[in-house]
Amino acid sequence: MKKSFMKSILLLSMVALLYGCEEKYTSLPPETQSGANTFGCLVNGKLFVDENPTSRDYAAYGSRDGYNYLLSISINANGPEMIQIVDSIVETGASHPLRYASFEHTTYEKATFFSTENSGEIYLTRFDTINKVVSGIFSFRAEKSNPLSWRGDYTSDTVVNVTQGRFDLEFNKDIY
Repeated sequence: MKKSFMKSILLLSMVALLYGCEEKYTSLPPETQSGANTFGCLVNGKLFVDENPTSRDYAAYGSRDGYNYLLSISINANGPEMIQIVDSIVETGASHPLRYASFEHTTYEKATFFSTENSGEIYLTRFDTINKVVSGIFSFRAEKSNPLSWRGDYTSDTVVNVTQGRFDLEFNKDIY
């Protein structure tokens, strides 16, 4: 009896551990405005979601000179892929061109970098400096720029289309 009870406890523990594991996204995260620390988009139709935020991921807002403020978001996902968004307009409720955006795919064998300036679009749904939350939607089209390669070839893509982007992030550090 004691042996079957222990087996039952072990089986229940394993089931709880299995269901307690973090769920991987199979679709874009919902558009929220609560500081849920979510980020997702489609890159050439492929899902890009920040499933496991790391110390390399950040959303920041600040100024070096006290006058020119920048919002900067940098997210690593899907292994070696990174998206970076930089903008100087932090008004909510109005769509405007992104100041800078990039997509990078880097492995030991190759690095491919795509960027754009004053292109794409961003729409902030929340920008709260008191609670340090920024939320919004974005999209951009970036061209290959200065690709680096120390082994192998670049990808054959010359342009990436980033669509259906959304983020709901807490500021976790200042830019400067």
